[in-house]
Amino acid sequence: MKIEGRTSSFVLTGDASKDAEEDLAHLTSHLKSTVIKVPHHGGRTSVAEGFLHYVSPDVAVISAGRNNPYGHPHPETLDTYSRSRIYRTDKDGAVSVEEFADGALNIKTWRELAITEARNIGEEYLNMRRLFNTW
Repeated sequence: MKIEGRTSSFVLTGDASKDAEEDLAHLTSHLKSTVIKVPHHGGRTSVAEGFLHYVSPDVAVISAGRNNPYGHPHPETLDTYSRSRIYRTDKDGAVSVEEFADGALNIKTWRELAITEARNIGEEYLNMRRLFNTW
């Protein structure tokens, strides 16, 4: 899905596979977007070079769990998106992208509010406070 803002656009790839990206590459310049939500949690097999060439995002957001068993995002994927500012939920916490009336982007992260691995009841209590204070 592509969402057009005032001056920015956003491609939300969902769980598009590399094959799906290759199928979309024929849209060429219609794919150009400011922000992309990277598919498959940044897995290695989710980047079609032609698709990414046409999207040419300034910002890439990767949603991946911290210490996930799949090793996402994959180092090759991070290299592929190296021309973009990369935001990762496993490192940055929640990520929000907002377009202001003048077209400028406001990107926020909530790393300090991320849930941490609790080693005792006190740390778990802090996680609960973070959760309820955030939402």
